[in-house]
Amino acid sequence: MTRKLHVSHQFIHEDAAAQHTFGEGVITCLTDHAGDFAHLPFTVAVLTTANDLLHSTDLLYIANGESAKGNFINAEYDWKQKFTQTAVYVDFTANGNQAIIDNSGFISTGGTSSPNQHLGALADFKSHGNTAAAGAVVSSVEGHAGLRAYLFTLLNIGATLAVVGNQITVSMGGVVVCSFIVNTRSSVNFVGMASLTKMLAQATGFNTAGLGDFSSAISVSVP
Repeated sequence: MTRKLHVSHQFIHEDAAAQHTFGEGVITCLTDHAGDFAHLPFTVAVLTTANDLLHSTDLLYIANGESAKGNFINAEYDWKQKFTQTAVYVDFTANGNQAIIDNSGFISTGGTSSPNQHLGALADFKSHGNTAAAGAVVSSVEGHAGLRAYLFTLLNIGATLAVVGNQITVSMGGVVVCSFIVNTRSSVNFVGMASLTKMLAQATGFNTAGLGDFSSAISVSVP
């Protein structure tokens, strides 16, 4: 099915490093094709300041932890607001024209619709101890367009991780320690639990602001 092209807002779901790189590309394109975008909601200079601030506060947050989180959250919010409004302006200006969208540095939505395919392993996975903060580990992958979120795991050496569909189960010595399901629906069915045992169940949500609060734990008897 053919559909009108629009500017994708996937960039708001990327991590800060990917957003900064994306922002640099948009700023370069808007500068090189200024004649196509005469009435930007924010000047290129303002976008550059927001992009640089996102990058610097992100680095400080990685290095210093919670003490630098507030400044990073504020900078990220400001960045998203400015680049989202710019994307809306570009979308209106382009009116479905792929060349205009390309000149802006933003990415267009697909011209045809198709179901999502199973995602293979993400590229360039890295993980290492963060020497700037005791007890901290940094993990990262190459940014992947179209994702709403990324899931990272960190396991004790003696633990095993098993994946069945969207269910991930962690075991120690053959005993299930934790099992969780990432799902788009509000109801799930856990499988493979040890019969005649008691477990604690909780739920939470995930949106563009991150992971929400967990519900109070409920004791469950596994039949």
